[in-house]
Amino acid sequence: TPESLVVSGSSNANITADVIHRSIYEARPDVGAIVHHHTCATTTVACLKEGLKCLTQDSAPFFERVANHDWEGLSDNYDECQRIQQDLGPECHTLIMRNHGVITTGRTVAEAWVRFFYLERICRVQVATLGQPVVHPPDEVLRHARGQYE
Repeated sequence: TPESLVVSGSSNANITADVIHRSIYEARPDVGAIVHHHTCATTTVACLKEGLKCLTQDSAPFFERVANHDWEGLSDNYDECQRIQQDLGPECHTLIMRNHGVITTGRTVAEAWVRFFYLERICRVQVATLGQPVVHPPDEVLRHARGQYE
């Protein structure tokens, strides 16, 4: 409910969520919503050295739109905000927080949530293929398909 929402920076705020989310909202006026999650599949991919791999058709909207942020421990220092902002940059809508979890952004809650839904799907595929030879779609195919979603 609206009454149960915690406003960033309020005395009730979770400081780690405030550091992470505030940094994105301050740097990206195009972001109206954030989904921050730690599912098994997304957190597994966040732990992989190679990070997220675009292996399926569902991954095309993420091609060249995913950034990585190295885990700095508990996000309880506002100095980390600037590094999160730099890592996400102006073009990416998804942030893989290494050894932590993931964030998807959107102009609306619906857009951020749909991005998370598909991110979870492509992470499950990637985890399922670990240790197996895989076929990687060509960059130009992913780039062209991404354009169909933008």
